[in-house]
Amino acid sequence: MNPWSRRKKAEREERVARRNEREDQAGKLLAKVPDVGLLELAISEARPDGCLGDDNQYIRRIVIDHAPALFEIPCSYPGCEDGGYDLTREILQALQTRQTRFTGEQHCRGRCRNVDCTRVLRYVATAAYR
Repeated sequence: MNPWSRRKKAEREERVARRNEREDQAGKLLAKVPDVGLLELAISEARPDGCLGDDNQYIRRIVIDHAPALFEIPCSYPGCEDGGYDLTREILQALQTRQTRFTGEQHCRGRCRNVDCTRVLRYVATAAYR
């Protein structure tokens, strides 16, 4: 393995370790919102100028029984460094008030070389309770 590959592997392992630590600190979703039974996030991420072919859409289904109370989503742009979105506070607040459908939007906090990343994440959440 060449030095560049070793460095990238070490950086990836450090990111995973930090993420695991944040998940442990956040606790479990069911401990924070014991009556939640279903949570799905329909996510759309794109640049605000609407470049064609530069958007990303998917549905994230949360496995309630094992989910941490942490909702961090990385930026999907490969050139973005330290980017992503932390939806934790707004999602937990909506779940604790038993909302069944809620939406949100955040700008990426990362950088692409020497400028801010311009990507925007929008989501529509659907929740059900026991």
